[in-house]
Amino acid sequence: MSQSIQFGDHPFAVKEHWATHLHWDLRLNLYGRLLLSFALHSPPHLNPDQPLKAVRTPNHNGDHLLSERIIPLDWPGAGPTAIWDRGLFRALGNESMTTQLSHGHLRIYVIGKRLNGNFSLKKIGSGEHDWLWIKENDEYADPLRRFPNVLTPDKINELKNRAS
Repeated sequence: MSQSIQFGDHPFAVKEHWATHLHWDLRLNLYGRLLLSFALHSPPHLNPDQPLKAVRTPNHNGDHLLSERIIPLDWPGAGPTAIWDRGLFRALGNESMTTQLSHGHLRIYVIGKRLNGNFSLKKIGSGEHDWLWIKENDEYADPLRRFPNVLTPDKINELKNRAS
């Protein structure tokens, strides 16, 4: 599949977020103004042999897709959040994304600055919140590739200065 923008592509972002603990927020814009949201407890990578636990969180407003800021202490998720990756994605397969989600297995093709290729979100267990984020084995798979964090002390200072 070529890495080019196509009709029907949707924006996505992965945000590095230090709230009660460091995690990565996966945001998929597939509902128009709402973002399908998951919290990843480890940084995303390109290794198909290491699925990541993904906890489904409430959908977020679309305004949150590309925002970087320090969330105030009296708000849920208080702490710094910055864009770790961003780009576009499209559904794979013949079923709509909503249908795939209802069946507990969403397959997408991602075109990002860091993440590229085929990925899956697969529901595990009987609860509605437990999923896996899986890099599929394709030409972008790279078990050794790791990406640096973006919430460095300099970035946090930049976010503090923006808020002043």
